[in-house]
Amino acid sequence: MDVEKHRELYLAQQQPILDELKEMGIYTNDIFQYLPQHLHEWKLATPTLVKWLQFTTYDPFQETIVRLIGVPWLKGSSVAHDLIELSNKPESSDSLKWAIGNTMAVIANDAVLDDIIKIIDDEENDQSREMFVVSLGNMKDPKVVPYLVKLLDHPDLAGHALVALNKLKAVETIEAVRRLENHPRTWIRNEAKKTVRKFEKILEKQATKKNK
Repeated sequence: MDVEKHRELYLAQQQPILDELKEMGIYTNDIFQYLPQHLHEWKLATPTLVKWLQFTTYDPFQETIVRLIGVPWLKGSSVAHDLIELSNKPESSDSLKWAIGNTMAVIANDAVLDDIIKIIDDEENDQSREMFVVSLGNMKDPKVVPYLVKLLDHPDLAGHALVALNKLKAVETIEAVRRLENHPRTWIRNEAKKTVRKFEKILEKQATKKNK
């Protein structure tokens, strides 16, 4: 698709949102550039963005909305279920799916855990699974940690599993994490070393408290 056609489709999808935001007193011609710089307006605009996501059909603009609703004030909301449905649509691109995973890393909780695991286990989702793995760092279900430990052996998802374990402060996995300090990929080695240092400090504090 040429640039002009892309711009035409993008603007057409955005216009109804701009019109609705204008009625709310939010004046902009580019929600992606404007809202992240204006937190109050961003919060006010969020319900409108969520509403219009179901009516958008142009993949790149859907991705814009998905990125804009990856916000802490939607954590644990039913929006996560809507995004799971969008990710599972055959027409959703890998780029859109990755953006959905990225938003899930902010807003997902245990209510969508099983759906996320299904997405991760489906090899056809390929690279778009990465941030869905990171989103597991939000979960409290006890099955998450052993699931992430298994992913430490995955050729493409090991680093993202590390990030999730770090977020969970799953110190009981320190030895499994330590094995990745010699991983062939630099960023994974660095993530493993950082996580081990964090876990060691937590364990040291726990031991100190126990001995008092």
